[in-house]
Amino acid sequence: MSPKYAVFLLPFFFFAFQSEPPILTSKSFGQLEGDCNQACVEFKLRYPVVEGGSPALQDSVRLWVENVVRNYSVSTEEEPSKPMSFEEAAAGFIQLWKMDEMGMSYAFEMTDTVLALTDRYISLRLDIYQYSGGAHPNSSSEFGVFEVKTGKMIPFSAYIKDQTAILPMLDVAYRAEKQEAFEAGFQYEGESEQISFPTQCAPTPEGVLFHYNTYEIAPYALGDADIFLTWIDLASAASKEGLH
Repeated sequence: MSPKYAVFLLPFFFFAFQSEPPILTSKSFGQLEGDCNQACVEFKLRYPVVEGGSPALQDSVRLWVENVVRNYSVSTEEEPSKPMSFEEAAAGFIQLWKMDEMGMSYAFEMTDTVLALTDRYISLRLDIYQYSGGAHPNSSSEFGVFEVKTGKMIPFSAYIKDQTAILPMLDVAYRAEKQEAFEAGFQYEGESEQISFPTQCAPTPEGVLFHYNTYEIAPYALGDADIFLTWIDLASAASKEGLH
């Protein structure tokens, strides 16, 4: 091959390598201690891993997952952004169990869901279940949206353009899902007694998934809620353009 052909082919191979699409897989981690017929502690994770794509995306997703596990599993005075391995988080959760003199079983479990995987962005969901004593277990969900090319997290302001216009749609959907509670006299918590914008939302090719965690706008007994609105439903209140 002559040098002039090599000059033209090198950029092509470089571009092809850089454009390798990401693949999302799930991996597992777990630790168990104690006798579950009496009292034990179980720490189980199913978490997303990015294979292929850019190293920046791989690192960003990994750090996000590690921080979610850390923040929900252990109490610490260290900086929230400081990395903590799954082994360290499990050890911390197990130590909490050992310090409890009530002789109860503890559990921490996390599962993952891919909400969207496109050539521009990925949307991920982590569902967390935790019991560490108390009257009842706790459940929460965290959404993460990442730019495929750079690995940067995409804020909802990139695709949500008018929260105020979306609130009535969320209100109608939430009232339909919790109809019995509203018929029994339930009112939204907070000074305004109106629905608030959720802390968790994520785009998909078809629309946006909104999630209200337990306690976010209602008492524990009402649980959480998923509300999906299509791009057509959202109209000018949201835009896919910010995801491109």
